[in-house]
Amino acid sequence: MTTLSFATPATTNENGRTISGLVAPYGKPGYASTGKTQIRAGAITVPEEIKRVKLLLDHDPARPVGYATAAE
Repeated sequence: MTTLSFATPATTNENGRTISGLVAPYGKPGYASTGKTQIRAGAITVPEEIKRVKLLLDHDPARPVGYATAAE
């Protein structure tokens, strides 16, 4: 498994407990377990059922904290 890490600001919605943020910035350097990497536009395919994309605490599948609701 390849892990990508990016430092990016996130915003929250206090009423609905919604977290918004950038997952993978295109064309910006990031670091994976294999070293420095960049993601090109079009490299990520968003599934039709967006709620299948789980949000995991520390990439641990035993610690889900939510799921995706939208992608732009």
